[in-house]
Amino acid sequence: MFVDLDKVGNSNTGERLDLLEKFDEVFGFDRIKSLLADREFIGKEWFVVLCQSRTPFFIRMKENIRVPYGDKPLSVKHLFSHLRQGKSRLIEKEMYGRFSLQERTAKRTAS
Repeated sequence: MFVDLDKVGNSNTGERLDLLEKFDEVFGFDRIKSLLADREFIGKEWFVVLCQSRTPFFIRMKENIRVPYGDKPLSVKHLFSHLRQGKSRLIEKEMYGRFSLQERTAKRTAS
């Protein structure tokens, strides 16, 4: 399923959420095994909807992106900077309140 946005550039959160809602109406969230997205697919509202719908997601993130971690957000770089290339770390933390327990895994790749 896709939507022609009739514009230049990336989609915004609202456009992505509209597409996700249409998918849910036609197929249902339970049909999504996982969502794979590149680093422009970020934002609190986007993540909240993915968590609420219990959609597993894998999104590449820039190291300066801040993610919920306890009482204060931390940068992805701070959480995973100690990793050597090819190594990974799994963090299980509640993300966006009561919505979901998220496992965050990062794997350091070559720059």
